[in-house]
Amino acid sequence: MKDIALTTDSTADSTAVQELTVAIDGLEQDIFAAFDLLYERFRGGDQALLDSALQAVRDWKVVRDEILHLENAGLKEQADALQKSAGGQSRFS
Repeated sequence: MKDIALTTDSTADSTAVQELTVAIDGLEQDIFAAFDLLYERFRGGDQALLDSALQAVRDWKVVRDEILHLENAGLKEQADALQKSAGGQSRFS
């Protein structure tokens, strides 16, 4: 997400955002696959820790998607503001 915030050339912005979006989506699939494995192998009595971590990833996706939408719409200042405000509330950035 920080790479998106650093783009400055408007022509390159759209291409960069699209490329980074594809990369982020691929990494997200890897994360969900890792969670599947964790749930399969987790033998602890309390799965609340895994549930909490998975929910944090899902919650960040909503914010991330909005940031990417704003970037794609050319609303860089709003995207930057949302990223900064969400970054203080999330462990992901």
